Formats: sequence, C-alpha cells, structure tokens
Amino acid sequence: MRFDISKIKNTLDSQINLNFDITLEDDDNSEIYFTEPVHVNAVITSTEEGYDIDGFMDVSLDATCYRCLRPFHYHDIIELHDNINNYEEESGEKVFFNGGNQVYLDDLIRTNLLLSLPARYLCDEACRGICPDCGTNLNDSNCSCSSEPIDPRLEVLKKFLK
Repeated sequence: MRFDISKIKNTLDSQINLNFDITLEDDDNSEIYFTEPVHVNAVITSTEEGYDIDGFMDVSLDATCYRCLRPFHYHDIIELHDNINNYEEESGEKVFFNGGNQVYLDDLIRTNLLLSLPARYLCDEACRGICPDCGTNLNDSNCSCSSEPIDPRLEVLKKFLK
C-alpha cells in the first residue's frame, strides 16, 4: 500500500494520519490464519533522518493452541513504532521509501506484525494441554494414566517391584 507524503516531505515534525485496513496473505507453512484484514491506525511524522511511524495494528486470526492443539480465535492490538530513512540501505534490507513522494508500507506492516506476534499461542493461560500417554485433552476431562513420569533408565527396575 502506497501513501503520498508530499505534504510533509519538506516540513520537519509535520504529520499525516493513516487509518486503513491491509489484507495479509496466510503463509502456507504457518499455523496462523488471518480471519480479517489487519486494521492500522498510525501517524507518519517527518524527521531530519526520514519519517517516524507510530500507531497500532488491530489483528484477528485463527491459531492452534501450543499445549492442547485446539484451534481458537486470537485477537490483539499491537503497537507499531518504526522509521523510514531518507537514504538507501546498503545492507540489503528492504527499502520502504524510494526518495520520491510515496512511502510503501505493506512489507513494513507485515514485518512489524509478524515480529510482534507470539511464537507460541495458548488458548488460555491455564491450558492443561494433552496427556502425553493417551492424548486426552486435559481441559475437557482427566485421564487414568499414571501422573508420575518414570525415568526411562530406571523403568527396568519397576519389573522387580511387581
């Protein structure tokens, strides 16, 4: 998505308010699926070095719980703080500003969003997960498996106790 910044280009500390939705494609290898476009509410401020972008991203997605493997809906409001420099990056990083009157925010938004999302999703902080022996979802019911794990090195000695 491109935005015209010609109104603030040569005026230090001037701002443009942005309020838009951006549709992000699901990654085929990901365990998350965006259920609706990401709503972005931000302000671009001109600085001596380029432009600062501050605001928030409202994201809704479907994810799989890390502990119980149950799908659930995840919603969060994520802060957005980034900057775009007036000079070209020689480090091989993506350049979001081409020196003209337009700024490109698709990759910047996607990068900030994906780096801010949790690495592992939990349906609930108190999620008990699944039983490692029988696979029962411990949030729904208890299982009759032994709750004490046996050290595999000592499991042979258990036969002598029978």
